[in-house]
Amino acid sequence: LDQDLNQAILLSNFILGDDSHLQPFKTEMGLEGVKYFRIILRDVLYPSGRGVSSDNTGQWPISNNARFIVKRLSRCATSFYCDKDTDTIYLDYWLDDDCRKAFKLHFGNSLDLFRAFQLLLTLNLYSVSNQQKLEMYQSKSLYVNETIPTLPSDQRVMRFKDVVLKKTGVDATVYSKALSDGENQFLHTLGLCTLYRDSNVLFLLDEPDTHFNPDWRSKFISRLKECLPETSSSGGHEMLITTHAPFLISDSTPEKVLVFNKADGVVSVSHPDYNTLGASINKITMTTFGKRETIGLRAQTMLEDFRTRSKDDNENKELLIAEINRQLGDSVEKVLLIKTILESPEGQC
Repeated sequence: LDQDLNQAILLSNFILGDDSHLQPFKTEMGLEGVKYFRIILRDVLYPSGRGVSSDNTGQWPISNNARFIVKRLSRCATSFYCDKDTDTIYLDYWLDDDCRKAFKLHFGNSLDLFRAFQLLLTLNLYSVSNQQKLEMYQSKSLYVNETIPTLPSDQRVMRFKDVVLKKTGVDATVYSKALSDGENQFLHTLGLCTLYRDSNVLFLLDEPDTHFNPDWRSKFISRLKECLPETSSSGGHEMLITTHAPFLISDSTPEKVLVFNKADGVVSVSHPDYNTLGASINKITMTTFGKRETIGLRAQTMLEDFRTRSKDDNENKELLIAEINRQLGDSVEKVLLIKTILESPEGQC
């Protein structure tokens, strides 16, 4: 479920999701809901054989299911327009209580609505020829994903447009497309957990915190737990997360952490040999990731230059310490260097 489904995840949650399950989005993003959105569909109700349909007849194997979904979406719309000349349907939604009641009647819950959106969005892939699909499935190339064509917006079977959001303290119009990479990633990852909270699911999350700021990284595990139930009648959830962020490890017990190391082409897997739950970021960075320094390489180089100068008998140690304090911020490495200078015979003088 890639980023192309971000808007479907967002809308499904805020149309039919439980308010209590959406609290992380309100708390962290100030996202209160959706004001308005539009769905544009083409070549669905009256398949013409143009562009994305599967053969000369213009019929799709799942066309009946798609048309049924479109009819249900049209019954939920605030306004509806069909351009028969281009076989394009415009569905506008003003997301008030009545609109939500209509979605509830025709789709039931947020997950079923998401699956309907997902099916229609998947029809955008009908532009890929059978030969091209076969080559992609059989290819061992690392660049095979670059061969997947990206349709112009006016040639897609389905697309969302003008998704307008309500954010706390913001009077200006906020479009979902204007959200940052971190906000989109937050909505995508936690939104999927919210959608599938009542399903028996194995989640595979590949570095879901890549675009997060440090605050969101430190809260990520807690926010995930908020989106999932303590117990589930469906059997619960399993989750595998890959990460390079020490914050996620600090919120996990060592038996839940697997450390992968690669040496001479051989990959080894082990658990940390210390209690990771509640361990400091510096401890995890140094012990698990093998990074002894807590500062950047440029700052390290400057410290080494200061260290070399401190060994020069002609260097005024008081002035040198003042220069170090002026140029570099607080760090363990700076404190240790200044301590070394002060404890040297020249520094004591």
